Amino acid sequence: MTTDSFTPPDMRMMLVAHHALCRDLERIRKVLAGPDQDADYRRGLYEHFGFWLWFLHHHHVAEDLGLWPALRERCPEASGLLDDMEADHVHLEELLADADQSMREWSVSGSSQRRLQAVGALARLHEGLSGHLAREESEVLPVVDQVLPDGEWLRIDKKYFRHGVSLKRLSFLSPWFLDDVPADLASAWTDSLPAPILWMQRHRWQQAYTRRTEPLWRPLNAA
Repeated sequence: MTTDSFTPPDMRMMLVAHHALCRDLERIRKVLAGPDQDADYRRGLYEHFGFWLWFLHHHHVAEDLGLWPALRERCPEASGLLDDMEADHVHLEELLADADQSMREWSVSGSSQRRLQAVGALARLHEGLSGHLAREESEVLPVVDQVLPDGEWLRIDKKYFRHGVSLKRLSFLSPWFLDDVPADLASAWTDSLPAPILWMQRHRWQQAYTRRTEPLWRPLNAA
């Protein structure tokens, strides 16, 4: 229950991260469902998938080490729900390993058999991830809104979610967050950036991101 002194956190950045993850997974699935691609394209898509895998793993570790323990402490009655979230992460790591292997093998061989294996692995990953994220948004975030003060969330965000992200990684992550993001969520990211970083995002990083990713999604536009 909230009090006059309790300020709930702005959790829109969680929705931004979820949007980016679902968006790119769906794009990759559509590419694999389309015509065969040449070796250079397959290598580029697998490299992008590697970034996607890194971010999802980073995101889940931040939740496991930072967010879930804080919620357990402040809301013991949510322990069963948080147990489920942690179990989901373990299961998703297995699906991620399978998808990574399938995507890597397809990127090397380009065979129809490897492509179909990757399609199946990504379908299983999509099913597991979409269900997990939907439950996180519908059940966990309301708990956060009720029990986690804004100041505590900002501490967790800085220590776990943003920690260890190099400037080089940030130069891609920042425009990746903003790619096709709903307008009402974009400010959750841009308002958190220091002025010099925001300038780089607008005048350097966005252009570099577009040059790198536009060829990856060109088959979708052609379709």
